[in-house]
Amino acid sequence: MQPASNAHLKETFVVGGPASLLLLILSWPAFKYFFFGEAFTYLRIYNANGRHLWEAAFSRMDGMFFRPGIFLSDIWWHFVLPADPMVYHIRNFIFCVLNLFLLHRVLLKFVRSRPARFIALGIFAASKMHMTIIGYINVYEASILLMTILLAVLFWFRYIETRRTSDYFLTFLFCAFSAYSKDNGFTVIVILAAMVPALAIKPGELKSQIQYWGVRFMPFVIVSASYLVLRYVLTGPINPDNPVYSPRLSFPNAVWQAQAFFTTVGNFSLGSPSSMGERGLGGVLAGNSQAVEFALCAGLWLLIVYTLWRGRSSWRLLIVPVVWIGLYLSPIFLIRNHQVYYYQEPLVGVALMVGICLDQARRALLTTWGVAVALIATNGFISNQRSYYAWQHTADRAEVVKPIVATQKCNPPKSIVFVTSPELRDFWTFAIGGPIVPQLLGSPDTRVDVVDSARPTGPDAQVYNLDVQLK
Repeated sequence: MQPASNAHLKETFVVGGPASLLLLILSWPAFKYFFFGEAFTYLRIYNANGRHLWEAAFSRMDGMFFRPGIFLSDIWWHFVLPADPMVYHIRNFIFCVLNLFLLHRVLLKFVRSRPARFIALGIFAASKMHMTIIGYINVYEASILLMTILLAVLFWFRYIETRRTSDYFLTFLFCAFSAYSKDNGFTVIVILAAMVPALAIKPGELKSQIQYWGVRFMPFVIVSASYLVLRYVLTGPINPDNPVYSPRLSFPNAVWQAQAFFTTVGNFSLGSPSSMGERGLGGVLAGNSQAVEFALCAGLWLLIVYTLWRGRSSWRLLIVPVVWIGLYLSPIFLIRNHQVYYYQEPLVGVALMVGICLDQARRALLTTWGVAVALIATNGFISNQRSYYAWQHTADRAEVVKPIVATQKCNPPKSIVFVTSPELRDFWTFAIGGPIVPQLLGSPDTRVDVVDSARPTGPDAQVYNLDVQLK
């Protein structure tokens, strides 16, 4: 574990290029999809708070969430980028690529073997989840959270190696940003804590080392605690009644989430295709057989377990990825929503774990993993070609506003009303409600309402019947 040299920096760019190309090939279908309302969530929050930036950033979002870091990293794009979905897809792709490069920098710190680093990076680059992160525009926030985690880990490792003050303050900066990004963002401090016994604690004088690192770790604990206190003061306790996101442990749900994670690592699918994607190789070659999909997934995890056993001599280093996986997987067990991108952070933990275990592996095991990564990539490519996620369906439906925007852009109306059936009102409010149409029109003061056919509309409003528009 030597400090990264110029040769290592060159390796990052040499390896990062093909890995980025692989990610692009697998995710190519994502670039054709349109906006829908959730892409403008933070702009809606900004407008709801009278367009006061800091009040909006530190407000309670949708009665449930507190995400000042994510809000501030997202809101400014809407004032800089044109209202073109392709531009936002490219932005999301760039951040996915940046995370690939950062992951390689982290792997350089933990893994000495070049082939092992290539395999670990390939596991992450070949994931089908990147298509959703790129195409589902609002999921940009997942890339930001992962970026802050990787940066915090990278600079903390550098501080452990060199004790440079600049690395310490950069670690603190990214730790603070992560803590204030999402409700589970503060848990990055547990990874940093795990790195101390894995990397820094040496035999002898244990008490003095614990005191040394305890003093330096205390600011991270304080900033995480400050998030929890500020969240409670400004927004109150977590809503216990939200049917999807209120923390609640359910054994069937935990089993579902665990199954989804195990399958996502290899780009398999045993869950709902609308959230987890269609089957890839197993779907094409075995007629979507669930038994074959399960067997393929089990085979991959047997390989992972065998690799973990072969690399058990690196048990101290393995503390970090094991904590990483558990830390970011366990909160998902408490919610009832299912999304493939939820497993991005645990997948990075798996990639790091495999890389550490392969550090001193023989050629046969490295070759086996090279074939496995190629099959994972092929599986993901086929899955992404066959899949039709819920976000893709919503984006396709939201394109109904394109001709409306084209005809009204030169002279935007003060009010637009979309009329639909009572059964579809909630869907259309989600798909095209909020600031999406005003943003596309370049008229932020245009009011947009989605009503059911039983409600009257104002005399001055431009009225569009969605049932007619879709014909």
